[in-house]
Amino acid sequence: MAGASPQRCSVRVDPGDAPQPWVDAAAKTRRAISIGDAEASDCGSIEVIVDGERAVVRFRTIDGRTAEREIGSPAELVPAVQALLVAGPVRPAEDGQDLSKVTVRPGVGTAATGSSMHALVGALATARIAAPGGYVSSGGSVFASVATSRWELGVVGDWDPIYGRVSGAVPSEFEMTSFGMAGQFAIRQPTRGPTLLFGGRAGIGGVSQQSNDVVNGQRTEAHLGALAGAVMPAAWMARFRVTILGEVVPGRVGRERTLGPGLPILPWWSVGLGVGMEVEVP
Repeated sequence: MAGASPQRCSVRVDPGDAPQPWVDAAAKTRRAISIGDAEASDCGSIEVIVDGERAVVRFRTIDGRTAEREIGSPAELVPAVQALLVAGPVRPAEDGQDLSKVTVRPGVGTAATGSSMHALVGALATARIAAPGGYVSSGGSVFASVATSRWELGVVGDWDPIYGRVSGAVPSEFEMTSFGMAGQFAIRQPTRGPTLLFGGRAGIGGVSQQSNDVVNGQRTEAHLGALAGAVMPAAWMARFRVTILGEVVPGRVGRERTLGPGLPILPWWSVGLGVGMEVEVP
């Protein structure tokens, strides 16, 4: 009786006790390979041979052709495999065939971009300084995005319930909060260490609220921002995320806006640090 045929485009890590980031990266690679990609490239198996901090990806087709790629971090595994799916090992020429006419058949998947799309959700604890007005604040941020290994696009919500002032008079029973929603975009740059983030955001739902023992004021304005940060370990499904975010409120630039008599001036720029987690949703 004929044996069962091997699984198309199986992914294996050698040795079996390789560091967990490589094991996680192999699992991510399995999810990233579609049936169409595998069939178009004649992929038979993929072996990841780990040696210290580096690895060799050995790609084998169902008819025995092989190709190898050396990579420096688990984050590079998915792009490397998808590149091999697009242009696998050259098919050997038949007897008498002109080698100059031998072509490589490209894959049909998304490997040209070196990325597979997935969802990201996360939360950060945040702290900011803002001026003019000498404000410091603390709060939190949550976000949800669609992402690949190269970019992310989503929405983010911020809430800063605690404000204080490091300069200027503080009115009696003064309180200030802010919250808002924004669209956010970031370029994700894999390295041999963490994945680096560079991006920006824009929102129309930024709400500032101030009050004292007499006045209660509120204002909604557009916010613009830029961010930079890092995500690590890159190959894990749940990762630490650190970002630095700078924001401006264009409608306040060069103006002394307040929310009511006796309330301090509103800031028009801020710089903050966010520390938390992001989780990849298959």
